[in-house]
Amino acid sequence: MDSPGRELRLPLDEAVEVLCDLNEFVVSLDRIGSRQAGGAADDETMGRFVADWDLAGRLARARRRRRLRPRARLRRRSTLATGSASTP
Repeated sequence: MDSPGRELRLPLDEAVEVLCDLNEFVVSLDRIGSRQAGGAADDETMGRFVADWDLAGRLARARRRRRLRPRARLRRRSTLATGSASTP
């Protein structure tokens, strides 16, 4: 998965938002897991967390940011290099 020489550029505010979300998810999942191990939480607790925090939606938004940025940047470079907007 690691490709030397490749980079991903995100505006700082978007990068901070994604990193804060990921940190919140990790901390919360760790706490829920600890509570489940101690018998103080069950599968319903995890389900509520996933739903209440819109976990799937927030992760999907982070993934879209990661996917869309490099493609858009590559298209701009192709257009600039050829002077044609129709170049993929």
